[in-house]
Amino acid sequence: SIIGDANTGTGNLYITGSNFIHLGSADFGETYAKFNDDGAVELYHNNNKKLETTSTGATVTGGLTANVTGSGTEVLRLGTERPWAFLQRSTGASSSLAFRSTVDAKTFDIENEDGGIVARFISDNSDGKVALYYGGSQKFITTSTGSQIDGDLTLTSTDGGSTENPTLDLYRNSASPANNDTLGHIKFNGENSAGEKIAYAEIQTSI
Repeated sequence: SIIGDANTGTGNLYITGSNFIHLGSADFGETYAKFNDDGAVELYHNNNKKLETTSTGATVTGGLTANVTGSGTEVLRLGTERPWAFLQRSTGASSSLAFRSTVDAKTFDIENEDGGIVARFISDNSDGKVALYYGGSQKFITTSTGSQIDGDLTLTSTDGGSTENPTLDLYRNSASPANNDTLGHIKFNGENSAGEKIAYAEIQTSI
């Protein structure tokens, strides 16, 4: 059986109901979809509700699969005021998933249940960076020259053997090593009474 609009030009087909419209099996034993007046639209699979629209968006019960192909294809967009998007990178066995800001200078935070920042990813075309927090205070951040730790750094090893552990490896992987090259360098800095940063001592090695 077919319900159709005989006007194949500009005509429209309207199905209306004063309360809600129910689409289901012939014996009313299984629901396909419900359309509630001034309320939700509900879609079902095997008589189980899988999607429901709400006043603020929609709720999906179960997994959501997006099938895309091609490198750079947008899989999902989070439509905030300054959107983020998931994209497929590369194809085949080398494919990966990228999480990209669609505008410059955007911050993505990972928060705990109380709203405290655990990690922050700053998307900036000039100096994107990553920061890690503890108790709301920044403890680690990447910089243009490497990284910075705010606070103490502790290296702990539980090795019960006889080998050296823990190990702090300062490795200068030079493509053209030569005599008198300075290698690992540790500086002990502090401020003087004028608030200036001063190197009071240092340890360095050379070839």
